[in-house]
Amino acid sequence: MTIRGSFAQMQIQSKPGEIGGVMLAAQNGTKPTEAADTWVATHGARVERWGRSN
Repeated sequence: MTIRGSFAQMQIQSKPGEIGGVMLAAQNGTKPTEAADTWVATHGARVERWGRSN
């Protein structure tokens, strides 16, 4: 599942360290979009709820 564009306008909530994990993966050489896509795939149900709440 890939979400781009409208994702930046969504009101999201993450738990401490979750987004930091995406940033760390990017710093360690993973392309930022791949790191974000991995996070979204892992937390897909929550991302779906964010989309419905906006």
